[in-house]
Amino acid sequence: MSFPNRLSLETPARARVKVLHPTITAGPSMHAQLIHLSDQLLQVRVPRSIDVGSTVQVRSGERVAFGPVRSSVSSGTDFEIEVDVERSS
Repeated sequence: MSFPNRLSLETPARARVKVLHPTITAGPSMHAQLIHLSDQLLQVRVPRSIDVGSTVQVRSGERVAFGPVRSSVSSGTDFEIEVDVERSS
């Protein structure tokens, strides 16, 4: 996540992911694990598949990032998604 003052988070870290799509946004966010982060990319483990191109919100601690899902790959019973960070706080 690209945060003000270049704050870094240790990974893995607990996170929450919410899909921001008009037809499925109403549901709650899901538990997730932040696996890797860089200035422009997040790698997150989530319990279900998220469509490539979907915009998601990722929260970890007090930080929030938004961006489209670049890839979603099955990893055992979970999925690993990559998110292109477009906006963060």
